[in-house]
Amino acid sequence: MQSAVALERGRLEKRLAFLGTVGSNAPFIGLFGTVIGVIHAFQELGHAAPGHGGAGAASQVASAAVMSSIAEALVATAVGILVALPAIAAYNYLQRRVTGLLGGSEVLSNLVLAYLVERKSGTGGA
Repeated sequence: MQSAVALERGRLEKRLAFLGTVGSNAPFIGLFGTVIGVIHAFQELGHAAPGHGGAGAASQVASAAVMSSIAEALVATAVGILVALPAIAAYNYLQRRVTGLLGGSEVLSNLVLAYLVERKSGTGGA
C-alpha cells in the first residue's frame, strides 16, 4: 500500500513543479522586461540631451519614445504579475488537493491494515 501511495504521489506531483516554477519565475521575467524598458527609456533620454541636437520637434519625438519605453516596461511588469498570480493560486490549490488525497489514502490503508490484523487475531484466537 505504501508503494502504491508513493507511485501515486509521483504521478500527482509530476506537473506541479512546472506550475510552481512558472508562478515563481514569472515576476522575474516581468522585472527583466521592466529593466530593458527603462534602459531603452534612458537611451532615448540620452539621445534627446542638449548636446545631441535636441531641438523642439526632436525633443518631443524623444519624449514620446521615452514614454513609450516606460509604458512597455510597465506592461512587462503587469504581464509577469498576471501570469504569476493564477499560477501560484493553482499551484497552492493543487498542492492542497494532492496532500488531502494522499492523506486520505494513508488513513484508508491504515484502517484496512487494522481491520486485517483484527480479523486475523480474532479468528486465530477462536
